[in-house]
Amino acid sequence: MITKCPTDTNADMATRRYVQRTRTRLLAATIGRYGLVATATGVETLALVVWLAFVEDAALFSRAAVAGVAVLALGLLLTHYLLDLAVNGIDGASLGLTDAAVSASGTALWVAWLAAVAWVGSLAGLLGAGVLLAVLLVSQHTVADSAFRGRALPSNVADLRTLGFSVVQAGGATLWLCSARWSDLVAPFLAELGLSAIEPAVAGVGALAAALLVEHVCAVAFARR
Repeated sequence: MITKCPTDTNADMATRRYVQRTRTRLLAATIGRYGLVATATGVETLALVVWLAFVEDAALFSRAAVAGVAVLALGLLLTHYLLDLAVNGIDGASLGLTDAAVSASGTALWVAWLAAVAWVGSLAGLLGAGVLLAVLLVSQHTVADSAFRGRALPSNVADLRTLGFSVVQAGGATLWLCSARWSDLVAPFLAELGLSAIEPAVAGVGALAAALLVEHVCAVAFARR
């Protein structure tokens, strides 16, 4: 019979403890990362909803419109920082001019999308603007990814690997605005799904939040690959 010496037993126990501590740290880091992603989703959803409430029916350069854009810009900046934390951790995340520029371009993108919908003024226009938003979000996500990695602007500003979650985000935004402005068209669909008790506007915000959550999870995974 082979008997293990005390040294081997102690080494095995130390190895098991090390593996257990490593797994615990990895689990805690994963939970923390997705907690940041969920928080970022809540912040961006709230910023978009408040922005729309401010600018709806407001004059172009009115105080309400300016306040709405300011809320959106600050919300997107905070969202970007939270996602930066999820990608790089507390030691690697920072806020600089590049991050501010990414948030400013995101704000301009949302404003341009809403302006395009208002200019056409129809459901078909909303769908067309949604397609345009998806295309422009590819560039926005490509530039944001470079900022997460601490790089300057990429030579290729349209990484097609971001197309999937760009389409998801644009689709969620389209459903959200459709529910807010064409609630009479959305209500029958909710009734068919047995969700008639839910207001179309609330369902729209839910669709937006779900789409943003998917987009953020994918963007963080993409930046960490």
